Amino acid sequence: MMVIAVMVVVVMAALFESMLFPMAIISSIVFSFFGMFWFFMLTGTTFSIMASIGMLVLMGVVVNNGIVMVEHINALRRSGMARTDALAVEGMEKTLARITSYAAAGADMIFAEAFPDSATYADVKRAAGGKPVLANMTEFGKVDLKTPAELAQESGGNIDIVLNPLSVYRGQRETAAKMYKEIQSQGTQRNLANTGQLQTRESFQSLIDYEGQVEARAKLLGTDTAQKKNG
Repeated sequence: MMVIAVMVVVVMAALFESMLFPMAIISSIVFSFFGMFWFFMLTGTTFSIMASIGMLVLMGVVVNNGIVMVEHINALRRSGMARTDALAVEGMEKTLARITSYAAAGADMIFAEAFPDSATYADVKRAAGGKPVLANMTEFGKVDLKTPAELAQESGGNIDIVLNPLSVYRGQRETAAKMYKEIQSQGTQRNLANTGQLQTRESFQSLIDYEGQVEARAKLLGTDTAQKKNG
């Protein structure tokens, strides 16, 4: 039986060109055996030659179901479906049904992610009962990055909010990595500062409206603005 299991893993590894999927599938056999032995114990069934043959048949059924499921999930992932939806193995109809349930339960908006076709958001909008639909634009996703105007046009106006969740953070990481390399190689960030690649004091104060904040605070505390600046 061990030889059979090894041969099954070898065949699946060749099929999927990966060892991860075969190991995930073969692990399901262990759980099926547990269920079988519990059934034998509860029913008082004696383990026999026929039972061992049944075990082999059960292995084939479990492995076959696992292969079909994994291949279907991979096909959904290749088409651009989000991982969680692909793992559910339910397709678009069940996804829309869940959206309808969330909307009926009182969700304020629907966070619809990883739809490669923007026109699909029209179905999402209808399933949500007209509630706001949010689209997620991330640099690491499989969906092409688009502007709110492009998404609005392609979806027929069915996307209400566009979220760019980590764009600024990833830009900061890229700049930080560049600065660390500069300091490591040159011993100083002077070249970056002199060439305008780092934020200046003036640009930072302009960004946060420093003057306005000083005046607002002075007004709140009843103090003189000039005195507050000097202090």
